[in-house]
Amino acid sequence: MLDGHPASSSLDDIIPAANVAEVCALIDAVREVHISASLREYVINLVTATRTHPDLRLGASPRATMHLARACRAYAALDGRDYVIPDDVQALAVPVLAHRLLPAAAVPRRMPEQLVADLLQQLPLGRAALTTVDGEEREAC
Repeated sequence: MLDGHPASSSLDDIIPAANVAEVCALIDAVREVHISASLREYVINLVTATRTHPDLRLGASPRATMHLARACRAYAALDGRDYVIPDDVQALAVPVLAHRLLPAAAVPRRMPEQLVADLLQQLPLGRAALTTVDGEEREAC
């Protein structure tokens, strides 16, 4: 088996999709995406709800809050927007938060994905349903 293994690596033939400068430019572009104060508050409330949920032994951390907001900014940028809308938070909450949760042992087995989805249904958007763009409040789609 060792004699048959080629001396060169198959990685030598890989052509990079982007260079360091391009990746840094993308990161900078995502950092410029606006997330309104009301949506930041919604993200905080959502993550806080995971920490107080009776079916969870361990909720999402403050770092999870930052990662959810960052993912929402990137999602908005990929959609061609320079602002985050509530739909971005709702689309990303389950994949960003669910794997960070530890269900309580005493409760019937519920998947963390379902618990986050339930929290999204229960947590009111309130003023987060409006997103501020260029000083104007607009209803999210």
